[in-house]
Amino acid sequence: MRDTRLVATASSVELLATAGTAMLVPFLSIYFVEERGLALTTYGTFMLLLGLVASAAQVIGGGLATRRAGVVISASLSTGAVVAGLLGWASWAVAPLAAVFGLVAVHRLAHAFYGPAIRTVVAAGTPAPRRLLAFSWLRFGDNVAWALGPALAGVLVDAHYLWLF
Repeated sequence: MRDTRLVATASSVELLATAGTAMLVPFLSIYFVEERGLALTTYGTFMLLLGLVASAAQVIGGGLATRRAGVVISASLSTGAVVAGLLGWASWAVAPLAAVFGLVAVHRLAHAFYGPAIRTVVAAGTPAPRRLLAFSWLRFGDNVAWALGPALAGVLVDAHYLWLF
């Protein structure tokens, strides 16, 4: 069944893509505030603005996904992987905070574009009677990522922030 393979692949990709975000989110505040000396209110304002921009990006990503979902997914995942590597370098090199903020913003935006695209592919590739199950599996991958991502990140951060980024 083609849709079973599609859903299994999409759920696996969802798990991996979301795990990257789930690994970063709990430790970003600690990194910026404790390691880099940023004021907590400044970090909170950055995260608020980032959330608002990501919300708008999801709307734009949804529009793009209706026409070119595969391209949006590939571009989002590729961008996320490159940015993850650059965040590792920025952590190691103690790059200026503005550069790290920029990288975190690009990572978040890439993930914001990815979400609507993967859901578009699942909806288009799954027959209506199986769609609820397909989206349940997609959500399952997302939830597993949020359960395992922070735990794995804690182990990595214990060694050094470089391993997280």
